[in-house]
Amino acid sequence: MHHDILEITETITSTTRTELITQKEELLQYVITAYEHQHGKTSDIVIRYCRTLAELYVTIHEEHKAETIWRKLREIMIIRHGKGSEEETSISDISMSC
Repeated sequence: MHHDILEITETITSTTRTELITQKEELLQYVITAYEHQHGKTSDIVIRYCRTLAELYVTIHEEHKAETIWRKLREIMIIRHGKGSEEETSISDISMSC
């Protein structure tokens, strides 16, 4: 069910925080937490929704919140692929551009 709702909200974009964006943020946070418990903190599904949340924050110009999520993603990539891996450095590059 969460997956369907998130797919619907993927087309909703805004460059400012609106009530709908706040609800999308809260839903993403909830889904991330649920999937961390269900699939593990380093699962592909958690990575996907963390990336979506970070990109949402960048879009609405809340870079400080985005940086927190990019940092979490970087830690996941280090666990999964190792420090200095292509996956880890690509996340580092993205987070530095925020």
